[in-house]
Amino acid sequence: YADIFLAAHTGTAACFLLRALWSQERTESFRFLLLASLPIALLPFTKNEGLVLYFPAFALAFTCALWHLSLRSTLSRSDTIRLALWTFVAIMSVLLPWLAFKWMHGFSFGNAKGLPSVFEFSWNPLSLRAIVVNTVFEGNWLFLFPLFFTLCIWQRRRVFSFPLLPLTAAFFLAYTLQIALFIFTPLATEAIKQTGYARGIIHLLPLVILLTVLLLH
Repeated sequence: YADIFLAAHTGTAACFLLRALWSQERTESFRFLLLASLPIALLPFTKNEGLVLYFPAFALAFTCALWHLSLRSTLSRSDTIRLALWTFVAIMSVLLPWLAFKWMHGFSFGNAKGLPSVFEFSWNPLSLRAIVVNTVFEGNWLFLFPLFFTLCIWQRRRVFSFPLLPLTAAFFLAYTLQIALFIFTPLATEAIKQTGYARGIIHLLPLVILLTVLLLH
């Protein structure tokens, strides 16, 4: 259930960011970026993966969207500063108390492992095979990922331009970090047993579906 909760936050953040980028009106863009900052601020609280993987990816997407809207003069300089300050306050009000709570009670910051053990380097070829099988050759996600990656190649100019660029950047950053963790760290067993990797896909599923529908349109 926590995985679905985290997926709801990534999906909500993606929709609000896209709506802010689509809008040509200052007030709409400002308000949708404000709304996007809330689920992004809650990402570190939902699961450890939210802190390590998805928070950096969506913080980058938010920054990219804010920069683009400021550059095209949809948002004024004062709007940009206000949004940046509000987002910083929202993130810190969740992140600092939660990290302090975890440190005080000795909770780990990895998936049942501490961060030092998670970042131990070890090559695990079996995990790469398990990832490919889970993503493409089983019925878990049907044709979603072959279709999505094909669309990314076919419409690469659209994928890597606004308004989709922040969302695709968030996906590829989070997914690359996820793959690296499952291939080059002791977390490989969770990919080989098809537990942790499948849950990681659930976290990104709303974002992938949103991008796939937009690229098919």
